[in-house]
Amino acid sequence: GNICSRLCELECKRNSLNESPVSIRNLKRFAAENDHEKIWKKNHKIKSASGKKAAVIGAGPCGMTAAYYLALSGHEVTVFERQPEAGGMLSYGIPEYRLSRDVIRKEMAEILEDGITLKTSENITSTGELLDNGFDAVLIAAGASAGKKVPLPGHENAGVYTAIEILQKASMGNVLELGKTVAVLGGGNVAFDAARVCTRIGVENVKLICLEKAGAMCADDVEVIEGREEGIEILNSKSLLSIEAENGHAIGVMCVDVEDFSFSPEGQLQLKKIEGSEALVEADSIIFATGQKTDLDSNIGVNLNRFGFVINNPEDYSTGKEGVFAAGDVVTGTRFVIEAVNAGRKAASKIDLYLGGDGDIAEILTEKEVPDGKVGKIDGFGSLHRIEPAVLDEASRCGNFKCVDLGFSTDQAGAESERCLQCDLRNHISGTKMWTDFIKN
Repeated sequence: GNICSRLCELECKRNSLNESPVSIRNLKRFAAENDHEKIWKKNHKIKSASGKKAAVIGAGPCGMTAAYYLALSGHEVTVFERQPEAGGMLSYGIPEYRLSRDVIRKEMAEILEDGITLKTSENITSTGELLDNGFDAVLIAAGASAGKKVPLPGHENAGVYTAIEILQKASMGNVLELGKTVAVLGGGNVAFDAARVCTRIGVENVKLICLEKAGAMCADDVEVIEGREEGIEILNSKSLLSIEAENGHAIGVMCVDVEDFSFSPEGQLQLKKIEGSEALVEADSIIFATGQKTDLDSNIGVNLNRFGFVINNPEDYSTGKEGVFAAGDVVTGTRFVIEAVNAGRKAASKIDLYLGGDGDIAEILTEKEVPDGKVGKIDGFGSLHRIEPAVLDEASRCGNFKCVDLGFSTDQAGAESERCLQCDLRNHISGTKMWTDFIKN
């Protein structure tokens, strides 16, 4: 509810009514934040013990989701996490101004209530050792937690970092000496995460350099808007030539202006450069936000592709090594968090089948709510505008990691939910008395 990519909102039929979907993500966040009674837990069931043991490598969204459903299926589950805390990139990648660490810890604690064993600060280097130690199945869900640098001339000089390094250090409270001016290379959400972290730890000038034109950047619009509010200078339509250095330390990025770019059928980048536009963007530190990779040990025991990601069977998540499965970013590369959650859920079902279960991990936690049929009863229903939550003003964001998106108030959540078209209404009213009543009303 805090950081979901809200792909469901793209399908909301309210888009066709007045071009603004119901704010599903914010409503789910409101529901989660106000779920004090946890009535759903009375229907939360764990199957009888199966006698089987499963190991999960990685306590991120994919791994913890899989662990949750494997535990519900009656298996004894142990999760191994190399970092001091669970959460994966939720805890060590997404900045706290976007996602409170208290929210993560609360959700991790709820998952662990189902009898899962979590072993932190433990780096697993071999799936074979886990199998030899009595585990019947192993899931690799270690994510893509290492940053990548574009191999530009000079990229190995001191003062050159990856966004993941910066985000992890900031999440762990480590002091970062980056100088007065930082250049962030990239135009996606991770680039803005790194840039906005820099503004919060005292960097005076933050420059974000990207290939895309203004308005065509990969980052969410809200990231661009809030980044600018926080003083980040965005340099669009620039291609990187080299990292310049003096005495072994970076002093800036040599760039060239780009009129346009495209990709060949083979995926090769094709640039239309503006001749004579080469210029140095000075910076005390350079941060690459140009992709992520795995950092699995070479003895992990499964096949990797040429990019270092685990090769699995997408039908059952198996790796070709008996009893070993893989899912999430460690297979696909970086994706949305909700996709990692989904992969963990599906992998748990397949692993349950492998361990002798029926693969049915579905839960019915609440009674199905019947739509009330009162859709459209509010004056001006068709033109009701989407409600946006309040955000922390830019002056209050300086020098701290306070949450920027303040979420819905009770009144806002109620008003926004009234915009729902109740699309599932047709499943309840056809051929029933309710249909007649609905027409009359």
